Formats: sequence, structure tokens, C-alpha cells
Amino acid sequence: LFSRTQLEDCMTHLPNLARHTRHMPIAIRSGVFHIDADLREAVETRVRQGLRRYARRISEVRVWLDDANGPRGGIDRTCRIQVELFSAGTATVESRAETVYAALAGAIERTKTTIDRTLKRRRTRARFPRRPRELGDGQDGRGRLSIVEDG
Repeated sequence: LFSRTQLEDCMTHLPNLARHTRHMPIAIRSGVFHIDADLREAVETRVRQGLRRYARRISEVRVWLDDANGPRGGIDRTCRIQVELFSAGTATVESRAETVYAALAGAIERTKTTIDRTLKRRRTRARFPRRPRELGDGQDGRGRLSIVEDG
């Protein structure tokens, strides 16, 4: 199928693939929960897997876990994810569920939707920038005459 030199040529390009994946720094905070090593690893793994498509565009991810009602129970586990994008600002989403993991999954899905929307808006603005309206004909831009009174 392939000669040895063709395979060697392909192997030289493999290090280039590592450049395209970027390390996402993830900060995890909690108001009520004790974040042990297992919870921290689970959160980091799920965030990295969920947002790996956007890794090159993300400068930092912050995750907040909280329990709104405390010991009273109910749908009150909250996960808030804040993502800083290199050139498109900051996106913050929040999700509530009965468990921390369900809240995390919901927040990751919302984060992906928000990042997609933000990047699409940015691409659209780059392709079709807004142009200011010219008001040289004495109109205010909506077809009405503008009247200026001298003091």
C-alpha cells in the first residue's frame, strides 16, 4: 500500500497535530461543596471533552459549583461556566439540576451553544461590517428632517 518513505513522511507531520490542540486552564470554585480530587478530575475531564473543539480559541475556563438551597434539597445544584475567548470576549452560562454532574452537563451544552453563536456573530460582522448612515441631506437617517435651532 504505502512505501516506507511515504509512511516516514506522514510520521513527520504528526507533531504538527499537537500544535492545534491547546491546554485550557480550568479554575474550579465552590461555595458549599468540598471539591475533592475525584470531583475536580471529573469536572476537568468533562469540560475538556465538551469544549475541546474550541480549545484554540479559549484562554481560560472558570467553573463555579454551588448548592442554592443547602440541606433542604430540590433542584438547586448550580453550575456556572465562564469562558474567556481570545478575541471574542467572555461568555458566561448557568445551569441548575438535581445533581452537580447534571448541572455541569447542562452548562457545558449551553456554553457550546453560546460560543458557536458568539463566533458566528463575529465572523458575520467581519464579513459584513456596519456602515454609518450619511446625514448630509438634512434628514435624520429615518427619512425625517432634522431641525437645529440656534440658541
